Amino acid sequence: MAIVLSPTIDLFIYDLRNELGQTLEEIRDNKALFLQKLPRSFSGSTLDADNQYDAEFVELLGEKTQVEQLAFTAEDYQGYYYPIRFQDVYGLLVDCQPKNKNTPLSVSCIGRIKKLLEEKLQGQMATVGQTWMVSVQLSQEPFSEENVEALAKECYREIFPLESWEENYKSKNEFLGGILFELWHYDLKISEELDESVVESSVSNKIADCNHAIVAIYPNRETATVASYFMTEWMRLLSHRHKTLWNYGQSRVLKQILETDIVIIQNYIENFKRRNSKRLGLNNLEIRNEQAKELFCDYSLDLHYFKLKLNAIETNLNNYRKQVEIMQDNLASESLSVNLGFLQQFADRGMQQYYERAKQDYTNLVGGLELLEGAIRLLGNEVSVIRAKRDRAFQDTAISVGVGVGSGIAAAVISSSSLSAEKQQTNIALEHPVGNFLSENLRVPEPWIAPGISVILSLGTALIAGIITSSILWFKSSES
Repeated sequence: MAIVLSPTIDLFIYDLRNELGQTLEEIRDNKALFLQKLPRSFSGSTLDADNQYDAEFVELLGEKTQVEQLAFTAEDYQGYYYPIRFQDVYGLLVDCQPKNKNTPLSVSCIGRIKKLLEEKLQGQMATVGQTWMVSVQLSQEPFSEENVEALAKECYREIFPLESWEENYKSKNEFLGGILFELWHYDLKISEELDESVVESSVSNKIADCNHAIVAIYPNRETATVASYFMTEWMRLLSHRHKTLWNYGQSRVLKQILETDIVIIQNYIENFKRRNSKRLGLNNLEIRNEQAKELFCDYSLDLHYFKLKLNAIETNLNNYRKQVEIMQDNLASESLSVNLGFLQQFADRGMQQYYERAKQDYTNLVGGLELLEGAIRLLGNEVSVIRAKRDRAFQDTAISVGVGVGSGIAAAVISSSSLSAEKQQTNIALEHPVGNFLSENLRVPEPWIAPGISVILSLGTALIAGIITSSILWFKSSES
């Protein structure tokens, strides 16, 4: 293994502080999660500077303190942590390096340094993203391109022993007399089957497998020291990088939710295409109509969140570009000639691969909202039609019954008055066909013959009038 001087790891960690739509309680939960990454001796009350609304950049330990020294279990190592708030995220820089900068060490010590840092974090994962920056100085070998790249590969292997240099290598460039290598990959790991734990989580590693490393090889201590002055600039730049990927990952989760809803919407449409509404009945149609309205609210809200993620991707990519330009200007002001154009590759790729894809997805998903609006109209219209038919049927029945009853009453009155005028002539009543039937066949007593005739005639008249009225109403409705 190669021998190096002053091997250093700077771990950049980013946690979500707040996003649009979160309550104060949720923001406090985000803060508590970030505090778990800090030493146990650290008090949350120290973050008084974090109470500012919409703050751009806040050093959470105060402008005077800025950094806090760290003690490691290995006494021959030292380091510090530097917590900040940058807009809507928390940032934490954790540094670890040997106390003796002049002692030559095997490159394998980088793996040991990584373990020391992980012990400090106690297994806590970044919610937005993190970057491992490894910096070493060549000990004896000439500072040649071949030696530098071979050493960079060994350093990377110590950080990510299971990762492939060839697959993850993205670029290299001169930086303040040294050479930087950037390696990373971003692979989504969302299952095709909707996972509620992923939906409810804001932790980036549940959505994607993402490793980002910068390996810096310097020829001497002087160049490494100058480079260390730009850690705050790196913190700003990398925050935009990780926020871009985090928002893209969130957009993938929202896309999956919305696409699942579209399947439900299509089923609503298919039910009408197959004319199943009559079989469903009014009650089921009303239930489905309410369900469609609820789905409309959920879909609209999720689509709104998707739009916010799309805007955030674009904003952070633009801010990333601007930060590269700011770093370039700051270096120039120090009379340091460095071309940071290689850092713009991420912004170029991000626009093409992440922003444009999310933009196209949004356009497609808006169509789902239009489909849902159509389904709600169809359901609403069908419910209205069935209600109208039901109400009209009730009205027709009421009319038929009313006409029948009215006719029966009229017949009863006429019959009663006619018979009462002749009630003293019982023989005449018995000669009436109905009266004769009642007397001969049913053995009805003679005093009840006249009332019986009145009742039977009124009921018969009511029945005939009702049938005729119903027939007329049915004929008119069928014509309309």
